[in-house]
Amino acid sequence: MTENDEKMVENFIALLYDRSSQSFTVDSTRKKLFCQKNSAFENLPPTSAALKYHIKRAVFQASIVWGQSLTNIPSFHAPEQWGWEKNEKGEFDIFWPHLSAISKSCAELCKCSCKKPCSGKCACKQSSLPCTSSQDVDALV
Repeated sequence: MTENDEKMVENFIALLYDRSSQSFTVDSTRKKLFCQKNSAFENLPPTSAALKYHIKRAVFQASIVWGQSLTNIPSFHAPEQWGWEKNEKGEFDIFWPHLSAISKSCAELCKCSCKKPCSGKCACKQSSLPCTSSQDVDALV
């Protein structure tokens, strides 16, 4: 897969998450959705690093694994080059880029949009933070 192909896929994924987006990268789309549209962490697109490895795994499965599904003795390239890593047992696991989870590093930026007192579904309650709903904040003032 060429670098141009990766950019087209990244642009497509960015548009899946925000169809009005003018950005061409998932990282800028993540930033816009988080900062301007207050999207929940789990609704953000993957980082560009995570997307790159996901694309590699998808290409590996589609072209190399399924492409040889009718071959008597298939020959597989090293999975490590396709977004996999060997664990201590010698089995292959998904390689995850070593970036801290946004939910851990940005939990203090979490705010809820409850109009009524918070319930268990509130973003603040799920993040174990004090509630920031307008009603609760007004009660403190």
